[in-house]
Amino acid sequence: MFKKCYPLTILLCFFIINSCGVYQTVHNSSVASVKSNKIRIGMTKSEVENTLWVRNDEAETMIDEDGNILLVKWYRIKFDTKDKTPFIYKDDRLIGWGKDYLLVSKEYIRDKIHERKTASEKNNEATRVGQRKPPIEVVEPDKDAIEPSRIEEKTPINHEVKPRNPYRLHSTGSGFFVSGDGYILTNYHVIKGASEIRISSFESPLKLMGVDNLNDLALLKINQTEKYCCVFCNFHELGENVVVAGYPYQGILSDSLNITEGIVSGLSGVGNDSRFLQITAPLQPGNSGGPLINQKGNVVGVVTAKLNALEMVKYTGSIPENVNFALKSSIITNFLQVYNVPFTITNCQTIKEIKTTQIARQSRRFVVLIENWQ
Repeated sequence: MFKKCYPLTILLCFFIINSCGVYQTVHNSSVASVKSNKIRIGMTKSEVENTLWVRNDEAETMIDEDGNILLVKWYRIKFDTKDKTPFIYKDDRLIGWGKDYLLVSKEYIRDKIHERKTASEKNNEATRVGQRKPPIEVVEPDKDAIEPSRIEEKTPINHEVKPRNPYRLHSTGSGFFVSGDGYILTNYHVIKGASEIRISSFESPLKLMGVDNLNDLALLKINQTEKYCCVFCNFHELGENVVVAGYPYQGILSDSLNITEGIVSGLSGVGNDSRFLQITAPLQPGNSGGPLINQKGNVVGVVTAKLNALEMVKYTGSIPENVNFALKSSIITNFLQVYNVPFTITNCQTIKEIKTTQIARQSRRFVVLIENWQ
């Protein structure tokens, strides 16, 4: 009898095993659920990837509160979803994972977008350019990371300002028109905390259309068209001449546009951060958010940060000279595309260079003073 029922018995056992969930992970569960109990803090990146049976090139770097560089890799660990889970590594060792990794690894990460303490809390550590630590660090080979400082957009006012609204003028910075539809680009830290955002040439407050905290960008808009706006170029060449246009030291220097010259001294920022250009053009408080312009009159970046000279002296014994940074125009144009902002871009390699005086005349048309009212 057993011989005759043997095939039926096998089929019945297979059905019982399958219904009990032995093959559940193959049908509708994530890979992580197969081996999640084998993931441990301290595992190497290759050990984690072998455990999860996945490979993924999507990654980003972050800086923790102590200046350590962290690697964040995103894995799509579920077969039935496009959601990705972050895994955070420090020195090639896993320190946390999951959507709540800020809590899991809070010993190493204070927040995802590099938010820092206010300038008053950090006076002894850095001269800040805004209210947020820049997304770059100086990492010395045998020492702790040195914090570069924001180009402080807050400048002292030596005359009484009669408010146009219930708020007080808190700080100023620079910005520039990127579209004839009235869109203006600046640094996020320039307008952070503002109750109203204004430009000197427009009476009504500006609308905040979007921000990119990680890259320190903010998109503003006025309710009218603008005749003049910038033209972008995403080509960068080591040693090329560049111009910074902005409104530094409002209330101390001239209220008109200020121009400084320099060169592109590096094609990446601190720690080989490919988002940035290193430039020698001098920067002052209030330059934050202003355009970096090549010798052909095209915008190739936005001024963002400089090294903290005082901190560098502590660690190296020398004062850095003209080590400043601008976010590349390719990051800016990607940001504008996210918000469907029309802009103009050109192949500047085919354009002839123009005089700096001509660049200054053109810049007056599209570079504006940003006011942060709180």
